Amino acid sequence: MNPQWFKKMAGTVVLTSVGMFGKGGGCGGFGGVWRLSHLINLGREIIQSMQSFYTDYLDNLNELHTEILQTISDLPQEGLDWSPFPGGNSCSVIIAHIAGAEKYWLGDVVAGTSSGRDRVAEFRVRNLIVAELEAHLQESLAFVGDVLENLDLGDLETSRISPRNDQEVTVAWALNHALKHTAIHLGHVQITRQLWEERQGN
Repeated sequence: MNPQWFKKMAGTVVLTSVGMFGKGGGCGGFGGVWRLSHLINLGREIIQSMQSFYTDYLDNLNELHTEILQTISDLPQEGLDWSPFPGGNSCSVIIAHIAGAEKYWLGDVVAGTSSGRDRVAEFRVRNLIVAELEAHLQESLAFVGDVLENLDLGDLETSRISPRNDQEVTVAWALNHALKHTAIHLGHVQITRQLWEERQGN
């Protein structure tokens, strides 16, 4: 988590303690020490809750990525690039789009830094082997993790602007949208795989 936020939190606990008990421990020896210890422990619990939230978020995203890769692991190249109907998206295209969208919402929107996304190119992807598609997802997961490390719980309620359409959203909304988007497209990958198998008579 953000080390500057941690330092700020620690400073708040100490200043609050001094204000309540005085520099000389105005509330009296053990009682003042106990209250200071309680406030410090409370600060640690907040930090742990914050770490748990973002860690759980990243774990959920990783689980979705794992399911995607399990779905395509034994598909031949033809199957990876096959689309179920004219204008439809192949598994390769969907995965490239997933990675691009995750980096957009966490980078361009939440962090306010360009992810270098080329959305149009995502829908032109062909001839990528499974290992290359896996690399796209791993790169995206690492990117998301780096962004989350610099967030605290207070950031969830703050506003951001989506550069693509000037939509104003909160950080919480952007995070939830990115996770939901990946989950929806996991289903699309699974359905496309099933349709490919039916086409092959499996």
